[in-house]
Amino acid sequence: MNTGNTTPLISVVIAVYNGRATIQQCLDSVTQQTYGNIELIVIDGGSTDGTVDLILANTKQITYWISEPDRGIYNAWNKALSQAKGDWICFLGADDFLREPNVLARMAEQLVMLPPDIRVAYGQIMLLNNNDSEVHAVGEPWENVKHR
Repeated sequence: MNTGNTTPLISVVIAVYNGRATIQQCLDSVTQQTYGNIELIVIDGGSTDGTVDLILANTKQITYWISEPDRGIYNAWNKALSQAKGDWICFLGADDFLREPNVLARMAEQLVMLPPDIRVAYGQIMLLNNNDSEVHAVGEPWENVKHR
């Protein structure tokens, strides 16, 4: 919901299960954001590969986390909603990351301009290969869809 706040709280929710190989990059991409009004919530599905050790090593930057079995990513995200206090929620998978440190700042600039009846916003994502080279953009540019 748009509360008219010029610095809305953005809850970043990360769902993970056995994501040791990628979770640190995901966490770093959130904690290194230039936007300061963020809460970080991590829902782990009961990982057994060392993911929990990485979460524990990052607890100072994590607002809330839990590790327990769940029924998949959507169940994990729904668990997070009961903890989230944000005006807006940004969902990430453990192998996702925010590509630039100003992503959430740029998002917040746009979110505060939305009318109060707008409750969902989206952004394009970029699929990358293993060399971090761009493969394909998913979603239309905001300029093409904002009036829908």
